[in-house]
Amino acid sequence: FDVSTLITLGNLNISWAIQENGTVIRNGTVPVANITLGSATVTVNLSGLELDAGTYTLNFTGTNTLAGAATITPRVIGTTVDLDNFETSGTHTVPGNIFDGSDAAGAMDQLNTVNTRLSISGYNGSAATLDAAANTTSATIQGHYGTLQINLDGAYTYTLNNGVAMSSITSKEVFTYQLDDKMGHTDSATLTIDMAPQIVSTNQNDVLIGSAYGDTLIYHLLNGADATGGNGADRWQNFSTAQGDKIDIHELLTGWDHQAATLGNFVQVHTSGANTVISVDRDGAGSAFKSTDLVTLENVQLTLNDLLQNNHLITGG
Repeated sequence: FDVSTLITLGNLNISWAIQENGTVIRNGTVPVANITLGSATVTVNLSGLELDAGTYTLNFTGTNTLAGAATITPRVIGTTVDLDNFETSGTHTVPGNIFDGSDAAGAMDQLNTVNTRLSISGYNGSAATLDAAANTTSATIQGHYGTLQINLDGAYTYTLNNGVAMSSITSKEVFTYQLDDKMGHTDSATLTIDMAPQIVSTNQNDVLIGSAYGDTLIYHLLNGADATGGNGADRWQNFSTAQGDKIDIHELLTGWDHQAATLGNFVQVHTSGANTVISVDRDGAGSAFKSTDLVTLENVQLTLNDLLQNNHLITGG
């Protein structure tokens, strides 16, 4: 609250309330008694207040016992948590070589001459030609989601851009290249960048839309005293067995002996309508926790055996 007044602030009282659909969810008073004459900013701490998406109203009332004008301007400053938009962070690179078979396809290219010219194109017209005779031996090409730095010897490093929404990666990153031996022989191929995105669950009820790659949703132990380890009850909207999506829950299983016969005490899978619900009982047959829903896989029906046999569920066993 920005307060500007010519009266003694000890005679000014400000009360406030935050409402959702007419219901007060937090209220209090503004501590202005110890502020001198003039103007000042008073901060009211709203720690612990988590608001779902919606419309809220801040009401405030100022009263004073002395004559004089007072101007009160409220400002709300908070942290926005986007529960359904996971973005890439940090620096993630994929190395390889298109000539020795260490690229995603694992196929080697045969070079007829050391003078072979390499042309490569990426996203939105980005292209380059590497030619030892022209002293161009390396280049950077823009991809859809990152950049490709490639050398004439075939070695490359792909760097994923920071801040890319996982849901926007709707196709794999592909570059097209052509080899020209300058003797009338040319050949072309594609380089598909293979990535394995990892998404870390939070203490919120996250909504995940994965990428075109095999994504892994990781559950860390955030709170050892909580039935889900401090994680929320998440929803994965486009979980794909064909793409090799995975869920890693190994940190949550306390005391599991890594025997298949006892895993059912710790992990339960059932269908609900068109969806699959994965629940965990963190201590199995113990009494400290009970089976609690962890993540719902929308529009897919699977069993625990399906998830285990096809390596879609990582339990640490």
